[in-house]
Amino acid sequence: MSNWNEHKYELCEDTARNKFLDCYYNWARLNDFWLKKSNVQVSFAIVIIGVFGILSTGRILIYFSFYLSPGFRIILRLMYAYLRDLDPSRLEA
Repeated sequence: MSNWNEHKYELCEDTARNKFLDCYYNWARLNDFWLKKSNVQVSFAIVIIGVFGILSTGRILIYFSFYLSPGFRIILRLMYAYLRDLDPSRLEA
């Protein structure tokens, strides 16, 4: 029975790792596309994706932003800092 539990754990671990890698490769592909097609529409789309990404995943997107341009990285950090300051649990009683 313990072998089955270990096997289930390994399956879950592999699934989580694959999801992380899929997410990483999607951002890498998006970064390549943005560098090749550096225009206003693509930049605007990336900013919109970044806003929704920060709202839904928070800090995780900041780590992916290192693979994006320096300007977009600064925008992500500013938006995350602003949203973090809005967190009501951080307010002092």
